[in-house]
Amino acid sequence: MSYLAERIQGPILYQTTDEFYEFSSTELNCLKRVKAFRPNVSLDEALQSETQVLQMSEMSNLAEYIQKHLDTYATEVLLTTNDIKFYVSQSWVSAYSPKVGQAPNMHFNSVLTGSLCVSDEGTQISFADGRNDVFPGVDFPYTTIPFASSTFEKGKLSLWPSKVPYTVQPNNNSVAYKHTSDIDVLRLFFNVYFKGQLGYTGINAPYNVHARLDLN
Repeated sequence: MSYLAERIQGPILYQTTDEFYEFSSTELNCLKRVKAFRPNVSLDEALQSETQVLQMSEMSNLAEYIQKHLDTYATEVLLTTNDIKFYVSQSWVSAYSPKVGQAPNMHFNSVLTGSLCVSDEGTQISFADGRNDVFPGVDFPYTTIPFASSTFEKGKLSLWPSKVPYTVQPNNNSVAYKHTSDIDVLRLFFNVYFKGQLGYTGINAPYNVHARLDLN
């Protein structure tokens, strides 16, 4: 008897730990004035948000910074071959008013999703481990999730597989500061797709070995 089985692994969460991105005043002004996505408004209004923020001329340095991390994620985390190229397919700013967060969601139109913290303060993103949903009560003998959440630090970048559900915790900024323009928590989100053939023939041997079991 022979069969092929994939390991049930948790999300591969990539996040910067130092040397966070430093926004210029031009970049911050641009990010604050674009039409942001707001999870607490009607669908018609939400669909009016800007979805190609990183293509704006003011965002060229930020786009280059993000691309460098995408290349690192591809080559050092996923161990992809050189013919695979990840790129940003959509990018938008999400704005969270006081007491507003975002319910668990995932993106089906991309392979990776990323976020970069824009505001001075904000709340974390929490990630789900789907193994417990599929096999409740089962203890797995290996650990594949080094982080279950990504804290909010200005300029911090996080990147994860799009099929992993994530939740943005409610904005708890004090209403005492409602006279300021920074009461909303701003996050830049982006979806990532790839060029090339990704799979058995498009990804190198070490990743196949770690991701799959071939039992005979």
